[in-house]
Amino acid sequence: MSETDVDLSPLPDGWLWAILEDCTEILDGQRVPINVKEREKRIRGKSMSELYPYYGATGQVGWIDDYLFDDELVLLGEDGAPFLDFLKDKAYLTKGKSWVNNHAHVLRARTELMSNQLLCYYLNTYDYHNYVTGTTRLKLNQSMMRRISVPLPPLPEQHRIVAKVEELFTKLDAGINELHKAQSQLKRYRQSVLKAAFEGKLTEAWRTEHQEELEPASVLLERILKERREKWEAEQLGQMKAKGKTPQDDKWKANYKEPIAPDTSNLPELPNGWKWVKLGQVTYLITKGSSPRWQGFNYVDKGIFFLRSQNVGWGGLNLSNIAYLPEAFNEKEKKSVLQRGDVLLNLVGASIGRAAIASGELEGANMNQAVALIRLVRNGLDNKFLMTYLISPDAQSIIHEKKVDVARANLSLTDVSEFAVPLPPLSEQQAIVSEVEPRLSVADEVGKTITVELKRAEQLRQSILKKAFS
Repeated sequence: MSETDVDLSPLPDGWLWAILEDCTEILDGQRVPINVKEREKRIRGKSMSELYPYYGATGQVGWIDDYLFDDELVLLGEDGAPFLDFLKDKAYLTKGKSWVNNHAHVLRARTELMSNQLLCYYLNTYDYHNYVTGTTRLKLNQSMMRRISVPLPPLPEQHRIVAKVEELFTKLDAGINELHKAQSQLKRYRQSVLKAAFEGKLTEAWRTEHQEELEPASVLLERILKERREKWEAEQLGQMKAKGKTPQDDKWKANYKEPIAPDTSNLPELPNGWKWVKLGQVTYLITKGSSPRWQGFNYVDKGIFFLRSQNVGWGGLNLSNIAYLPEAFNEKEKKSVLQRGDVLLNLVGASIGRAAIASGELEGANMNQAVALIRLVRNGLDNKFLMTYLISPDAQSIIHEKKVDVARANLSLTDVSEFAVPLPPLSEQQAIVSEVEPRLSVADEVGKTITVELKRAEQLRQSILKKAFS
């Protein structure tokens, strides 16, 4: 066997170290890359029985109408594989007829020395730090791959190792499947809680008990609209005073635009005392921020918090990766300066529909154009009630109906302003929040536990493989 160029750990008696090129056939020369357009052209009109899997760096990437190999092979990523991620596979096993492109090395273990299964397992435990090149897209070239050190147990022991690993992996996979089932059940539970909340079912008994003291939503809405108009008038008077003007009459008040009520013909029926409203009816302000680049600003190490869509989660904020801008940004973008309690809604991309509430530490912060700021009329629609409604299944369904897909999915501020939301009496809104929050809090804790267990299971998979080769 050829010598390796790294310091190797001791092996059990009867094992020996080799290098990859000595214990495998390297079939890279038989690979043929075919672009997507050509493959689509070749498979058009053909049945699945006439097609063969087309493999790339980390697995199957399509189909093709012919094959290059008809064997059991180990495919190891050449470029684009997660070489430095301890928990992800870099190699995989294929059997039968197949076609491989130039993003995966093609290996076949020499049967007198090693099994393909054992080779594949080993390559998924290997530390590739000193073997790959590149920064954004790592590459394992063939010359470096050939020098990878490989432990060779006696063949009978290899078969026992593979059998034991597969037995343990089967048990582990069964546990992982149960955890994924629990995740799905948890998601359904959250959705059922939210659905019940905004159909009035969670507070049905509470509503009956407090029926005599509840202020109908129609009365609440009248008060909201009155306060909304009064605030607008106060702002207009303030602006005129700043310019040294004094109104001679009330004609200027005619410029106020009364928000239009929603068309309820296609909306679900609400409990007695509730009312459908548009967000534009119950808000002082619906706006969004701007890109710092558009305004001539760069990020800084210390300054005002600058909120982006990645900071807005499903009912909470993640400020671990918050950006900062100079305070002068707020002078240019005064409207989007945040106040404590503002409701935030993502407008763009994969995170569209995520919603949260601005916490006290975001007072005076600003945000970019991917996030909407919703400032509610005081003592009208409760901000926690609205935020929780926005992430409910019914609201998410409407959001995804309204979104426009161009380069990226997006909602307009007009869409947000016209969004219909249920308005229960204020005290019932707060009762609904108090019913929903503890249920979702428990679900969140269970979800975190499941996530930890899934990560632990993946670490256990690597631990099993490490032990197999020690």
